[in-house]
Amino acid sequence: MNPTEPVRFTELRALVVEPLAPIAADLAAQLADLGCRDVALASTRAEALDLAAQRKPNMVFCNVSLESFDDGLDAAIGICEGLDAAVVFLSTHHDKADVQRALQDSPFGYVSHPFDARLLAKAVGDALLNTAKGAGSFAELRQLAATAPTGIGTPRRMDNALHREWNRCALDQTPLSLILLEAGNFENQSPQTDYGREGLAAIAGALKICCSRRRDVIAHY
Repeated sequence: MNPTEPVRFTELRALVVEPLAPIAADLAAQLADLGCRDVALASTRAEALDLAAQRKPNMVFCNVSLESFDDGLDAAIGICEGLDAAVVFLSTHHDKADVQRALQDSPFGYVSHPFDARLLAKAVGDALLNTAKGAGSFAELRQLAATAPTGIGTPRRMDNALHREWNRCALDQTPLSLILLEAGNFENQSPQTDYGREGLAAIAGALKICCSRRRDVIAHY
């Protein structure tokens, strides 16, 4: 996509993955007002994967919290594997601030509900441009899914690593070490505040310095 070229909404094949029908309908209506005439709606990850295989969308709008942050990212990963599709994540005011910040800082498009037509058009344009420039790739989507906003792994990455290392240590008859660290006493006791997020990021940075082996994993649990 040429940076000076306006978005041609008439060329979009959009897939909206949103569990709440009124929100999905609102987005579909706004896309229609912008000129998009090919919009498919899915309310679950399974339905979205089926529609993606059938319709081959080039633009995917995915709620980041189908049931959890990981579920929304899992859906986006499954949909975009093998497709040349740009991604715009949807969120609501219920989503945590650190989730919203992670998406706003990523190369993927991001809009929150209630939707604003101007911001929606910009998010679509940014997502298409980043995809054309090689950003917002499938690999980066997987990296976003594996890394929390504090810079360390998500609970899903922790579960995967623990399962893998447990099997490896059982086969090699070697010990497995696991440290659970509870970090607290932040202002307002909330990791969603700037103070709490910065504190967790600092602790994560210190732990990374202590872990020098390739197999060492630091993650939220």
